[in-house]
Amino acid sequence: MSILERGITYIADRGYFSFDLAAKIEEARAFFIFRIKNNLKLGRILELNPSCVQGSQWPPCFTQLSDQGIRFEIDENENTFRLICFVVLQSQFRICTNRLDLTTLQVIIS
Repeated sequence: MSILERGITYIADRGYFSFDLAAKIEEARAFFIFRIKNNLKLGRILELNPSCVQGSQWPPCFTQLSDQGIRFEIDENENTFRLICFVVLQSQFRICTNRLDLTTLQVIIS
């Protein structure tokens, strides 16, 4: 029996992310939005969608904003994730998710 529920989005901060947990969440047909550590080694960038991060909707404190598909070097499951990176007032943030249906801003404010 799994405590993960289909269709639920699980949100957590940096210390909770693991590739095994992400795979289990996807296996349960659920979703996740996790902030990840800045030192996690990135693998191959699969796509870059600059149109979703451009425009006047962003407050001026947001800089270096990117939204891309990624595979991490050390993920034995070789899953593809969405990685949103940005800087706010000199603090760097990285958010990993499997929610492809949300806008960049919706993921960030979750």
